[in-house]
Amino acid sequence: MPCYIPLSDTPIAVVMKYLKPLIQLFLALLVLAPPAMAEPVSVNRGAGLGYIFTHNGNCFLILPAHVHGRGSRVSIATTAPSAVGDATLMRSFAPELDLSLFYVAPGLDARCQDRFAQLPDDLGALLDGAVTAQLHRVDATGSETRAGMDLTAIDFDTIAATARNTEIYQGTSGAILRIGATPVGMAIQSENVEQATFLRMDEIVARIRRIVTPERRVAIGDPGDAALETTPAQCEPGAIPIRLVTCDSEPPAAELACSNLSTTPPAVAGFVQGSPVRIEIELDVESAVPLRTVTLAAPTSETLATPKAIAVDVSSTRGTPRWNRFGAMDMTPTGQATLTNGARPFASRVAITLSTAWSEDHPLGLSCIRFD
Repeated sequence: MPCYIPLSDTPIAVVMKYLKPLIQLFLALLVLAPPAMAEPVSVNRGAGLGYIFTHNGNCFLILPAHVHGRGSRVSIATTAPSAVGDATLMRSFAPELDLSLFYVAPGLDARCQDRFAQLPDDLGALLDGAVTAQLHRVDATGSETRAGMDLTAIDFDTIAATARNTEIYQGTSGAILRIGATPVGMAIQSENVEQATFLRMDEIVARIRRIVTPERRVAIGDPGDAALETTPAQCEPGAIPIRLVTCDSEPPAAELACSNLSTTPPAVAGFVQGSPVRIEIELDVESAVPLRTVTLAAPTSETLATPKAIAVDVSSTRGTPRWNRFGAMDMTPTGQATLTNGARPFASRVAITLSTAWSEDHPLGLSCIRFD
């Protein structure tokens, strides 16, 4: 009579019994592990290096101020396979600090992976007792190179290090010093071919935080007639027309009324900073329609600030609105924002909230709202 051994009693089953929890733990750690750190980028055809990171849908570049000098735009190239782009100066901290912050034009999103929230804001514990690190650079072929460094001095702002089996050659300014996966410094000065000084990454984060994630401040200033001398962003009518636009605050000047956004073509509207601005739009439709894209643009003006943090809610009801979040992001410093919702929620009304601005010195400006 044949003898059948239950599968649960086989050696394989016994092994899998104990191996399964380990596999589950490994997969969980993969999900929780931080994403791979982005590579450094070459600036102005190897004149120096920089480091790119993303925050709320925008890509930014940090690099030593002496690399770009008086220039306000730089070209950048990633490691191989090379992707090329450009960036515009937002703020330089020189001469007090050899540091500048640039906004990277759209196109490098796939290579701009490090999030601002992941950058270290306190390196005290990591640097305490640390003796070695790695220098990350981009060479002429587009390859990322890594070199061992011995840490020789650490103070509140900088880190000094000596290279092992390599040289600190021209074009190293902006190279990133890492301990493990954590960026701890950016090269700003080389005393000789073996030694370099790095600006601490937590010091960099402290300086640029106010620009990347500004706190709301009151800016009441009256723009006067100069505010009318603006160049509205080009905004063709969307597939879904606008019937009515209302706002919860008075404009800084009568000519910058909120209703300007409902005209064809739209004119510039202005908003006093100090508290979040809420704009409600009634769509010119018989019943709620699926909404996929909301496009916003700000005018080119020296007297109006570009909005930053934006949130969009939609309601499909005819009576009392029932608001649901459509999306949220930061407008680019150049005044463009496109929010897309693949679920295409139905909408007859849209509410847009402008919470912060890229500048604190002027009222907010908006010149385009488009729905598709």
